[in-house]
Amino acid sequence: MRQDKTRKFARRKIKVNSAIKAIAPDFRVVINKTNKYMKAQVLDQDGKVVACMVDKGMKGVLLKTG
Repeated sequence: MRQDKTRKFARRKIKVNSAIKAIAPDFRVVINKTNKYMKAQVLDQDGKVVACMVDKGMKGVLLKTG
């Protein structure tokens, strides 16, 4: 069952990423958020990092996500 969920997630991720690349092929923003920090990257069409920003000041801050 766990493998099935992982497989479905991987297929959905590939599908979404290909749709994003088809719509806006120039640049895309990837945001990774953990409990301690937030990291944002701007990627070009080849997937190489153009710009990167890390904010380590999130520790102890409660954010509403919707």
